[in-house]
Amino acid sequence: ANSDRGAVRRISRDMVERGRSLDSIMEQYKATVKPMHSQFVEPSKARADVIVNSETGHSVDIAVKMITNHLRVESELLAAAEAIAEA
Repeated sequence: ANSDRGAVRRISRDMVERGRSLDSIMEQYKATVKPMHSQFVEPSKARADVIVNSETGHSVDIAVKMITNHLRVESELLAAAEAIAEA
């Protein structure tokens, strides 16, 4: 999610579910959430093979299918290599 949408979701969740004030949410966001996002999440995007947009269920379904297929193919290749080694 982009940072604006994430901030809005965080504000809504923290106020409703956690009873926090807007001031405390914004202070935490500025002090820890945004800096950590900039330090860890953004740089990792440059090295990611795939970035899943979690805002739509459709994208998540596609990502799960892609990962599942990749694991199936890798498993089949490993099994074939083991069969050759045993022969």
